[in-house]
Amino acid sequence: MSLLIIRFFAAQNCSLFSPDFRFLYPKSTKFYQRFVFGIKSLICAGKWARIFTKPTLGANKSHRAYYTTTKDFQMFAPAKVFYDPGFNSIDGFIVKRDKNDYVLIIKDNRKPGYSDLFCVSGPSAEGPYTSPSTKFAPTYSEGPCAVKVGDEWLIYFDVYREGRFGAVATKDFKTFTPIDNQISIPQGHKHGTIIKVPESVLLNLKAEEAKRFPQKD
Repeated sequence: MSLLIIRFFAAQNCSLFSPDFRFLYPKSTKFYQRFVFGIKSLICAGKWARIFTKPTLGANKSHRAYYTTTKDFQMFAPAKVFYDPGFNSIDGFIVKRDKNDYVLIIKDNRKPGYSDLFCVSGPSAEGPYTSPSTKFAPTYSEGPCAVKVGDEWLIYFDVYREGRFGAVATKDFKTFTPIDNQISIPQGHKHGTIIKVPESVLLNLKAEEAKRFPQKD
């Protein structure tokens, strides 16, 4: 059970964060839940530190993405390593381009001097993911989310140290064109996932935004 996993590692003074899920198997009604499972070796002591960390990696031995699958959110498959590039990586976002064609957008979270985004590709939602792209976002970016518009994919991300959002456009997840000047993000927004909703829902959200953040004359 996913909740039992969370509770167990919380008891071991470890960190687990950034849950996400995707409905990727409609024919089998199987959901795919991805989460980042981080082990802080300086906090997580004893045999758990030995099992889940690599001492030779120093400060970059902790954060990896794990995943589980479920059909009903009651019973969960055993958690497995999702993507491990050999260094801290978090905030993964899965894109299904076509049959047997998936892209994972993920954050290189090594410290110090990294905290930026890149893409890897794979034949299924579970991977394996290989062939890293160039890094396409400013250092200290995280929380990527992609949406297809026309024949391009737009990747939004949180440039968190600057308190703003950035975005790039791509057709192949290998070359990227910055489009920061073409996007508009609600005030105070943090990174999340883009979903389609009825126009009535959007209008209600915009009305609530206007109440919370009234425009000054």
